[in-house]
Parts: sequence; structure tokens; C-alpha cells
Amino acid sequence: MTARTRDVVLASALGESAMQLALQAMVAGGKRPDRLLREQIAYAGATVDMQAMPLNGYIDLNKAPVELLQQALQVAGGLPPDGAGALAQAILERRSTPGPAGKPDFFEAPEDLLRLPGLDYPLYARIAPLVTTDAQGSGRVNPLAAPAQVLRVLASGNDAAVASIVAARDANQVGIDQSALNTAWLDPAP
Repeated sequence: MTARTRDVVLASALGESAMQLALQAMVAGGKRPDRLLREQIAYAGATVDMQAMPLNGYIDLNKAPVELLQQALQVAGGLPPDGAGALAQAILERRSTPGPAGKPDFFEAPEDLLRLPGLDYPLYARIAPLVTTDAQGSGRVNPLAAPAQVLRVLASGNDAAVASIVAARDANQVGIDQSALNTAWLDPAP
């Protein structure tokens, strides 16, 4: 048990160190990532696979169009159109209705979704990996930074289109065909 605990602590420390080194390299380089980045970081005799992506690759609960929220609830959440539409409206009302301080009651974390009537934990677990509250952008999604699950929402569940986009993106191709994605939900400025 002690050896297992030591391995977990060591792995966690290596992961944290790799993230800090990658962030330091990004800051020193002066370039903000505009797409999913994958890199291997060598530290303390170990090689750590690291991924980083801008938050605008996720669906922003505070700014996303209600239609995008509904699509996410249908495709990723497995809700029927009526239920997804009602829940998307509840998200919109939550983020636009003034709270006690007179300001809109924005979502502070994805976990805030659990406060909505009709959203149970199994549904939350299906959509939580797709959403953020910190993107600070337009509310649209950067497809070059989006995880495959978010691309699946943007492609209305078209898994073949998602696989094609992910393969092209991973190969660093220029001019990736995004015609299968709903362009109204895409952020053209990564």
C-alpha cells in the first residue's frame, strides 16, 4: 500500500512539473495556444505526455447560444429534443436572470448545472467534460481546440466527420474541412 501511495504521489508530482514546464515554455515563447497541443516533456528522468488546449474549445455555459446548449444536451446528454430544449432554456434563464446583487447569476463552475431542476447526476456526468465557464470568448467553439466529444456535438453526432477532423488536426494539416460542423457555432478567431 505504501509503494502504491508513493507511485501515485510521484506520478502526480511529475504531471504537475510537466504542466509547469509547458506553461513556462508557452509564456517564454509569447504565443498563446490556438489549438490542441500535444508534447512530451522530459523531467526527472521521466517522459510525460502533456496536452493543453484553449478553453474556447469547450462549450461555454455562460455565453453559448441556446441552440448549441440544446444540441449538447441532445447529442452528448442523450435527451429528447423537447427535454433538451427545456433544459437549455433553464440554463439561459439562470445566466440571464439577475440574482440578489442585481447582476446575472452566471455559472461559476460546471458543477452549478446540478442546481437546475431536471438535471440529475448521470446527465451531468455525460455533459460535464464538454463545458466550461471560463472561456471568456464569444460563446462559440474553436474546432481546432475542441475535444472529440465537443466536435461530435458540433457535427450533430456525425462520428465519421469527427474522426476526419481529429485525424487532420492531429496531423497539423492546414485548411481542415469543417463543412460537417454547424458554422453558426464556430469561432473563426481561435
